[in-house]
This record gives sequence, C-alpha cells and structure tokens, in this order.
Amino acid sequence: MSSPHPKREIPPTISRRNVLGAALAAGAGTMLPLAGLPAGASAAEVALRPPAALLDPEVAKYLAGPGGTRDYFQNCSPDQRGKTGSWERTPKELAAAGLDAWTLDVTTDARSQNLLKEPRTKATHNAITYVDLLRMANQHPVRILKSLVCLGMPSMAAYGLFEGVALRDVLWLAKPNPKGVIRRIAMHAFDPKDPAKQQWCSTLPPARVFEDPIGMAPVMLCLKFNGDWLAHGGPVRVIVHEHYGFMNVKDVRRIMLTNDNTETDNYAKSGRDVNSPMKSFAEKPAVVSKQPLMFGGRAWAGMSGLKLVQYAVAPADTKTTDDDVYLQWLPWKDGVILPAPANFASLIPGGPKNVFGLSEDGAPLQWPIPSFLAYWVSPPVRDLKPGKYRLFCRAVNNYGDAQPMPRPYGPHEGVSDLQSTDFEFTGS
Repeated sequence: MSSPHPKREIPPTISRRNVLGAALAAGAGTMLPLAGLPAGASAAEVALRPPAALLDPEVAKYLAGPGGTRDYFQNCSPDQRGKTGSWERTPKELAAAGLDAWTLDVTTDARSQNLLKEPRTKATHNAITYVDLLRMANQHPVRILKSLVCLGMPSMAAYGLFEGVALRDVLWLAKPNPKGVIRRIAMHAFDPKDPAKQQWCSTLPPARVFEDPIGMAPVMLCLKFNGDWLAHGGPVRVIVHEHYGFMNVKDVRRIMLTNDNTETDNYAKSGRDVNSPMKSFAEKPAVVSKQPLMFGGRAWAGMSGLKLVQYAVAPADTKTTDDDVYLQWLPWKDGVILPAPANFASLIPGGPKNVFGLSEDGAPLQWPIPSFLAYWVSPPVRDLKPGKYRLFCRAVNNYGDAQPMPRPYGPHEGVSDLQSTDFEFTGS
C-alpha cells in the first residue's frame, strides 16, 4: 500500500541564504518597516523575524522574543547565559535541599541476581548518592539540547539545556557481570512526598543505555536544566534524547537490571507504544504579522529531522472528518524555517562546551537540532481576500514525509494530528 504522502522533492539543505531569499522573492521585494530593528539585523532578516511590535500579543509566544533568541532557552535568566556552570554544592546547600538524603539503588530483580557483581542499594549502605553524581558530572558531564514533549500533547512542556551524567557510567559502578544476560533496564520513579511509594516505571534495552546509536546522545541522569539545578522532575531525572516525556522518568530512585524481557512500562500496560521515538511536529500555527500578512509558529525536530514546515489557508467553515487525517486536498505551501541565531553559542547557559550536536565553537552541526525546537514563518501573503479563515500547518521530515506520517496515525505513539487555528483577515 502506498503512503498517504508520496515522497516530495526537497532541497538537501536549507541555508541562511536561500531561506532569506525565498521570503524576499515571495514578498516581491517589499520590506517591513526598519524602525526598531535589532542591532546588526538586515531588512531581509526582519522579513522573516518580524519585530515584536508587529506581533499579535496573543500569539507572540510562538516566536522568539526581541532579538529572536531568548525563547530558545526557556526559564534561563540573562545572568545565566554564557557562564561556566559549577557542579559544586556545599554540605549546607545539600542539606537545605534534602539532597544529603537522596540515594539511587542500582540493583536487579529477584530472578536476575547474577547481573551485577556489586549492587548498590540503600539497604546495603552503598547506594549511589547525589554527591557521587556531582563528582561524576564534574569529570564527565553530558549536555543535551532537547525539547520535552508528552506522548499525547501537541506542544512542548519544556525545552533547553539538560546537564548531568551518562546513565551507563552510573551502572558501571555496580560492576555488571559479563556472564549475565541483561534484557531490560527499568527506571523507577517515586513519589517525592512518599519516597517509599513507587509511581512510575519505564524501561530501555541495554544496548541503548550502554552504547549510543549514531546521532543520539547518551541516556543521562539529569541534574541541571538551563543552567540551574533541576526543579521539575528533580532532583535527578532520566533524559533520553530521542524519546517522549514518559521515558524521561522524574525523581528516579531505583535502576533495576533484569533478565525478564516481559518487564514493561506503565504506558505499555495502558496500550501505548513505548518504543516510539519523537516524530517531527509543527505546533498550532499563528498569524505573526498583519502588515504584511505572515504566518508562523514553532515546531520540533524528531529523529527523522525537520526539513520544512508547510501551511495551508482554507475557509473557516472547512469541514474535516476523523477519517481524513492527512488533508492532502488542502492548498499546501512551503514556509521557511528560521536559521539558528547568529549568537546561538553565547546564549547557552554555561557556554557551548561539550554540548552534544554542537561544534567546538558552539555552532549547530545540524539545524534544526534533532529533538530540539525551531521557528518557522511563511513568506508575506499578498493574495488573500478579507474574510474568516482556518490556518493549518504540518512538518515535513528529512525523508519527505509530511505530518502525521511516516507512521500510522495514532496518539498512542505520539500525537501527530495536523494543527490549525482560526483567524479573520480584514485586508491590507
């Protein structure tokens, strides 16, 4: 059976030059007003990144703020950008945060006791401590740019820089037995108000934890988010580069190795696909400029990449059905993905050193960065008559598959339905 979205011919790369050129050509050379330009910005850049004064206040959150950069690192204050983060926490700080009592068990289930030579548990007084993780992070930090996305929600819950240690380095402290057969690695979360009460479990195959597939960062135990100590999901949270939020276990307190291949996740028990990596996805679109009329929004790149975002405008009374999830009949047009900010490296909390996916000088090796966010806009729209409309958008991955493809549509493996918003155009 053929795909509902046949492969499209898409340029192999989208450079800063052809992105800006496309917008200018579509706009017939008409520039936005030059007043209020960010320092050093060209008129062409403003055509793609309208000044904040031109944005509808209700939808401005879909684009970066003044200067076009701040929103890439949500919750990051100006004094955190560009500083080298320290992994030092004094005993007083640890005690005040309750971290002197936090421990992590690295153990096995009752049927798989030969998998570790030296299990680390609180009961045997050798559990992994928070100070152990701080020392490891100081020596071999793992730093990842990532968007956290819930499996069933069409927007990002958080995005930015996650920092910590590789989970495999922690597991090696318990000395895995080379003669044992590990089939699953289970990550258990506990209720912060009741450390004895387990509230969540997700599992990974050992191959994903002990070695990294090409293009993927190590599975990590996260201690920091956007330059500050981890609060939401902390004090220690699992971060899996390519996965939806359910695999990024909050407040992890036990890692269990098992030979039981039926050991499964909470989501698996409810019929969800726990092996589903993030799909490329365009969030709800918006009118980002009224004079000239331009559309835009936010998207994230799944593991198959993000080549472009397309948009379509239809009458507000357009009817869709549950059986018509692909909407191939809409008049889809290509938008353009905004390039990385020129000063991207200087915006990263703690600086760009050792950030996965960045060069030594902090430039992204690939843009958009896999599992991270990007912004897109349409060229200026010149031929729309006054009226009420519905605006649709869809992401297109590096293989030419358009959202909700390439996998069969279904929220059980990551929401991917086409997003839309209604607007009224009164004329220019």
